[in-house]
Amino acid sequence: MTERQVKDGTDVPDSLEDFVSVLDGNDKPELPVAMVCLIATLIYSILKDWSSGNPPSSTQVKSFNSSFYISVYKAHQATLTRIFDGSQKKYHVLMARLYKAVSAVESSEPAGSLDTCDYLDLDAMGED
Repeated sequence: MTERQVKDGTDVPDSLEDFVSVLDGNDKPELPVAMVCLIATLIYSILKDWSSGNPPSSTQVKSFNSSFYISVYKAHQATLTRIFDGSQKKYHVLMARLYKAVSAVESSEPAGSLDTCDYLDLDAMGED
């Protein structure tokens, strides 16, 4: 994916169709609600495992079960919907800031360096 510069100097992907603003005439990209809800639900499930004595590095961590966590996902979705219904501008600011935060990570380490992926057990991963 190639990137281009927008007016404020932020790097954004050339294809922004999944990151459009809810506000007419605003070109600042936003994270989609589904992406935010899924990530928030995943974080919740990791923290729930961790609080049960299974830290993220543990081989005992449960698999993510969408049937079990659908109510958590819908609760996050309801929260974002309530913010949207209360103020589309405030919703836009939140989602645009989230987009900027996750797309503007600066690091001297290359993506996928050993420090960021040291918890992965590639040998244990399935290939099918």
